[in-house]
Amino acid sequence: MPVIDDAVRELIAEEMRPLWDELGRLRALLDDRPGAPSRERPGHLPPSLADEVWLTTRQAAEYTGRHPVTVRKAAAGGTLQSTQAGAGRGRRYQQEWLDAWLTDGDQRRRA
Repeated sequence: MPVIDDAVRELIAEEMRPLWDELGRLRALLDDRPGAPSRERPGHLPPSLADEVWLTTRQAAEYTGRHPVTVRKAAAGGTLQSTQAGAGRGRRYQQEWLDAWLTDGDQRRRA
């Protein structure tokens, strides 16, 4: 592969700079349109949810005092609300969902 000297490399960069600028401008216009797909990486929460605290299955088990398998089974069975963190990734839980699960379970045992 021939070596491109710095002068040629700089010339190419100067010629390409307006094209890259135009591409960036067009990308910004597309990103701003309503219904535009998110550029977030898969498995990452949208900015509106990023500030919320999400617990892993292990953290949820520690919080509830239950075994992680119990938490996983409750989520799979639909008795515990959860969300998928992304394709091939674990489930995530909010504290209020765990509290509701614990409260509902306690009420069933008392009945």
